[in-house]
Amino acid sequence: MRVRMNRTKVNLFLRYLAITLIPIFVLVATGTISIIINDRYVARQIREASARTLEQIRNSVDFTFAELDSLDIILSSSSEFLAALSGILSAPDLDLEQSKLLSVLQNFVNVSAYARRDVESIYVYIRNDRDRFMTTTDGIVELGEYSDRDWYLGFLSHAEDDASWTETRVLNRLPAVELGRPVVTIYRRLYPLAGVRMPGVVVLNIHRRFFADLLGQMKGSPDQRIVILDEDGSVVYTDFTDTGVPWNGDGADAAGFRTVTAEGTRWVAARLASRRHGWMYLSFT
Repeated sequence: MRVRMNRTKVNLFLRYLAITLIPIFVLVATGTISIIINDRYVARQIREASARTLEQIRNSVDFTFAELDSLDIILSSSSEFLAALSGILSAPDLDLEQSKLLSVLQNFVNVSAYARRDVESIYVYIRNDRDRFMTTTDGIVELGEYSDRDWYLGFLSHAEDDASWTETRVLNRLPAVELGRPVVTIYRRLYPLAGVRMPGVVVLNIHRRFFADLLGQMKGSPDQRIVILDEDGSVVYTDFTDTGVPWNGDGADAAGFRTVTAEGTRWVAARLASRRHGWMYLSFT
């Protein structure tokens, strides 16, 4: 009799346990599926938003590079024009015709610089005996007496086959008065359409804060971080506090995405390369 009662209790317990566990199992299974679906939906939304943001950034930066393209086209469209500029830079004193040509060229370059707040200055250099070059800030100056000479070292360090390149540096306009200005410098060698290489370069200095202002307006969320690498993999801009970059764009899937971990956080990372100048744009969300 006691055995039968124990069996009855066990059967009742198992029955109630089954009744209790089935809804719990259903809830757990439903919750798990919901989490998976939601995770995939959020990841897809992040990917789409990251792709849009990077495309906007690339287009904006490419537009800035287009300023240098317009200068390059004008300066390289006429070998005679460049020869005249070379004569201006080499002449001890300018005659009337040279003064007129200098005024036209100076006005054109100045308009290109002053029309954009992100442009700090533009230099045009053609090798000459007096080591002179033209600037949008100080007109015709001599290299040995000018405060900013680092760009010239960058010019000399690149082979003649390098038609265009960029570097990040600090421009010391007035070392005794103000702090250096962080800039991104874009170089473009002069190649006239006639095919004769000129030993010169057009230099475009862009305020690095331009990237911070630009990216601040384009980010999809406050948690998103952006990294920009130049063609050599050097950091042009980064939102990460340390000097390291959690991902350089390698090992991405076919769509250009990858999951990475940085600063103890899991990030959905996206990349977008610029075919125009070789920069890599990275988004971390």
